[in-house]
Amino acid sequence: MKKSLILVGSMFAILLGACEKQNDIEVVYPVDAVLLSYTKTPCFGFCYAFDFKLRADYQACFKDMSIDKNELEPNSLEGVNVSNRSSDFKNCYQVETDLWNKIVSKARVLKLHKMSKVYPDDGTIIADASHTIIKILIDGQMVEITDTGIAPDALDEFEAFVESLIEDIKNLKEI
Repeated sequence: MKKSLILVGSMFAILLGACEKQNDIEVVYPVDAVLLSYTKTPCFGFCYAFDFKLRADYQACFKDMSIDKNELEPNSLEGVNVSNRSSDFKNCYQVETDLWNKIVSKARVLKLHKMSKVYPDDGTIIADASHTIIKILIDGQMVEITDTGIAPDALDEFEAFVESLIEDIKNLKEI
């Protein structure tokens, strides 16, 4: 009986160790895969609007979609029309490979993969505010979250973290 318990305990320890090792396996994505897409949408007014993508080849690409106040006046019913803006990402920078590890680690710690797809999660949509749209690959699964203005603290923390990294990339051109 004692040998059986030791054998079962040993098997359990081996299986547990094998499961932990699986979590350490690095997921490899195609070079053109987008690991993170982070978008701030325009609002009815002059909000800072941009689109940011981090690709698997560690190219960080940024597109400014903000409106210069001298360029257009917002229509009170339709907001600012940005449809004539180029959809190209003209500002791409090669970043260090550990940038992705920092982002996905933060996403895991804050449990983004367990959050609702839309905030506020009661169905309320704040139409005239800028929205944040996050698409992130976590362990091979695409997680998409739209923040329309009222989000949990963990999501706000992640957004602030990513936006600070984006500013570093834009200002320093490297991290």
